[in-house]
Amino acid sequence: FLLPLWRFIGKSRVLVTARNLPKTILAAIVLAGVITAMWLVPWDFTMTASGKLLPESRRGVFAALNGIIMDVPVAEGQSVKKGEVVALQQSTERDEKFVQLQGQIAANAKAARAAESSRSSLDPARATEAERLEVSSEIDRIRIEAASLKQQYDLLATEKARLKITSPINGKVVTWRVNELLEGRPVNAGTQIMEVADPSTDWELQIDVPEAKMGHIERQRRAIQEKDPNAQLEVTFILATHPDPEDKLRGRVTKIDTSAE
Repeated sequence: FLLPLWRFIGKSRVLVTARNLPKTILAAIVLAGVITAMWLVPWDFTMTASGKLLPESRRGVFAALNGIIMDVPVAEGQSVKKGEVVALQQSTERDEKFVQLQGQIAANAKAARAAESSRSSLDPARATEAERLEVSSEIDRIRIEAASLKQQYDLLATEKARLKITSPINGKVVTWRVNELLEGRPVNAGTQIMEVADPSTDWELQIDVPEAKMGHIERQRRAIQEKDPNAQLEVTFILATHPDPEDKLRGRVTKIDTSAE
């Protein structure tokens, strides 16, 4: 088992013989120079990682009420205007309340006509004060009820209008397969259903960097910020959709998450 070791020692003796010693010293100097250069001369740190390139100006679109998404009249990449309808919800609970309220309003209107008819049919000469007061009180009650029903109707109509979900900004829909994702899906109030981004603003690249490589990036950023606290680490990147080296893009590292996911 010592045979490999003896062979290495034998070769080592050959390297340090008088004839080969200058070559050995030269090779050692070159090797030492390469190792020193690796430590002292900066070189590009290259890696491959997944990520998303998105405009900095982007807003989530949220459901205002509980309900089922019945229609999504937009698609990924489609341009939308602020206030444009991007999804339609249906709320069975509010539909039932709306129908019930419409019935109550119709019944109130019928009672109002009947009360007015009763007042018109009173004989001024024969009707007692109690009869006139009774009819007048009924008409007042019906009017108060009508005002309350109208207030409820207006409130419900406002809520139903919120079932039309609109874009908060001018931009483009950036949610992937938004129609397939949303149509027929029940959502609760406050649920984000899609995202709209404004491509005319600056863009940011969110990269999922392997934890093992984060140390190199963080050390370099700290090194340049020791000289200038406001300095930002400059990077170049190539998109997988445009892999041509001629299509290199430039950016700056502005934020590094402190927790790994």
